[in-house]
Amino acid sequence: MLFEAQSIYEPRPKNSPRFGEFFYLHAKFLYFFTITSRFITQNALLLTKLI
Repeated sequence: MLFEAQSIYEPRPKNSPRFGEFFYLHAKFLYFFTITSRFITQNALLLTKLI
């Protein structure tokens, strides 16, 4: 799924060659952050139930 987002920005415009890289890295970071935050919240709920 993440690699498909990169293929969209393969033909880069000449005036902004690094916009595709920036957007791709940002999207990957946001995706990873949402997954980790969700995982942390689930673990926190489990810990609160155990305590």
